[in-house]
Amino acid sequence: FFAVHLDALPLARVVAQHCREMKDTIEALVQRQDLTLDQSAAAAEAIIAGADPCQAAALLVLLRSKGETPAEVAGMVRTMRRHMLTVSPARPCIDIVGTGGDGHHTVNISTAASVVAAACGAAVAKHGNRSVSSKCGSADVLEEVGVSLALPPSGIEACIAQAGIAFMFAPGFHPAMKNIVPVRKALGVRTVFNILGPLINPAACTRGVIGVYAPSLVALVAEALHALGAELIMVVHCCGLDELAPIGEASVATVTPAGVEYSTLDCTRLGFAACSIAAQPSATLRCQRRPGHIPRRPCAVRTTSRAATAWRTPPHCARCSRGRSPDPSPTRSPSTPAPDSTSPASLRRCRPAASSRARPSPPAHPSPP
Repeated sequence: FFAVHLDALPLARVVAQHCREMKDTIEALVQRQDLTLDQSAAAAEAIIAGADPCQAAALLVLLRSKGETPAEVAGMVRTMRRHMLTVSPARPCIDIVGTGGDGHHTVNISTAASVVAAACGAAVAKHGNRSVSSKCGSADVLEEVGVSLALPPSGIEACIAQAGIAFMFAPGFHPAMKNIVPVRKALGVRTVFNILGPLINPAACTRGVIGVYAPSLVALVAEALHALGAELIMVVHCCGLDELAPIGEASVATVTPAGVEYSTLDCTRLGFAACSIAAQPSATLRCQRRPGHIPRRPCAVRTTSRAATAWRTPPHCARCSRGRSPDPSPTRSPSTPAPDSTSPASLRRCRPAASSRARPSPPAHPSPP
């Protein structure tokens, strides 16, 4: 009995120390002071360590009320990355991902675009979760076609090596999130954690395309990525969507080690047919299984444009011209089937290599909105 409680003393001291630090942090936010990157990282560490839920809730709400800064986002991302299960692919990978939360209930474009980009030769480490704002999250769609959501890191590495693409189910790779899930569920409002997901890819992708649900988030996420050392990432928002789509002019922030460059992009000027926002959850799986066989439908057009943009970010992007795919046949020719190596069947065939790393398992609670 005494041995057990003596072992718990160091942890209790750590939690108590975090609580004291959180009080200072909360007081600073009440005064509407911005946190430094280190202060934000320490606050995230306190939440992970099991800080009082009331303190955690106060921190998140005050950050939201004040408005998060790039340094605050970067600090939290740095802590979350330190606690996640990591994946080490044999070659550099990209990710095509969105924050979700745009409220338009569209098909899951990022997942389809990931498959198209892989079919064109890019290595894709897709990181995602179940749906929150739509009926077709990346995990929901891939699970429907039989892709395993419970592969350990070694399995992800093997899948990328065999198929050029793999899916990492976010809850299984971020066990440190368990303490904040109940707090977010109880709050029921958006917090900084709603934009952290795309920034904490377990494969440490430094290239890719990230869609955000609000125009104001383009600069916020881009500047945070620059502080974190991104190599080449495009942050996009287009007419209310966390996607790049030929429905109007998109806001784009291109992040490189040299800084952040802001621009706009109209996909129709690249040759993509214009389309409109439409709620098509029932068409998600059909669209994503064979996008090339419905080249004029809005979901296929948006998929192609998103994948083509992603092709600007891998190391081989010199083969591309103005963001278009060097070989559009995987999505634009109805007679050309997608390569078997990136089909859902090939993802199901992937098997993990021998590894001593523990198999991640989803948390008991689902992720909140």
